Amino acid sequence: MNLRIATLSLVLLSLAAGLAGTSLESRRATREAARAEKEAQAATAERDFLIDVFKAASPEQALGKVPNAIDLVDTGARRVEVELGEQPQLQAQLFDILGTI
Repeated sequence: MNLRIATLSLVLLSLAAGLAGTSLESRRATREAARAEKEAQAATAERDFLIDVFKAASPEQALGKVPNAIDLVDTGARRVEVELGEQPQLQAQLFDILGTI
């Protein structure tokens, strides 16, 4: 009888440990997925912003004046400062990209 109780206790303890481990891993995976989604959104925002900055070089928007790279970077930096003041992390990333360009 004691062997059955010990075996049953061991099985229940193993199940409980397995459930706890699965639950912890699930929470970690959910946090990781949320972080990856946030990074993907930031990358998309960076891409879209830079594309928009360089669209200023198109003849329709430049009104006959073709801006050089410095003009485009300066315009982009001004826009980053004004438009992204509420998003300091994205602002810092774009300043870094524009500085590199």
